[in-house]
Amino acid sequence: MDTNARATTATQDTLTRLREELKGTLCERMGMDVLSLTAREAHLSMPIAPNRQPHGLLHGGATIALAETAISLAAQLHAESLHGEGAAAVGTSFSATHHAPAREGLVHVTAHAHHLGRTHASYLAEIRREDGTLVSTVLGTARLFPPRKEISAR
Repeated sequence: MDTNARATTATQDTLTRLREELKGTLCERMGMDVLSLTAREAHLSMPIAPNRQPHGLLHGGATIALAETAISLAAQLHAESLHGEGAAAVGTSFSATHHAPAREGLVHVTAHAHHLGRTHASYLAEIRREDGTLVSTVLGTARLFPPRKEISAR
């Protein structure tokens, strides 16, 4: 168990606040839902229907957006555990491989930390259909930033 478990695990209050912050964003428009979140692992879901490409399949870009969201949210918790409130995590590199189509229902992503450093964090995300079939894998890296210092007016 992490010694910083409190700082690296999203409480129910944090998840509620996060869901509020995601209102009006791409995440809300795509129907993403944050199910659980720690600095080491994130679980989200997303409906397929509004995120299809013209052939009726889940759009690859929607899949990547779901994975990037999971990775960035987990990395944000890691940044805050290292640098405190006001720290930030920004996605810098994502590579996806699509393995199988998805046509209906929900997809779920689980992003697992592979490296949790002081300046970068990397994760492997697996997107699966409800029956467990692997749809895509995404390797992503986020840059971690300490809080910005306020510059006083002169």
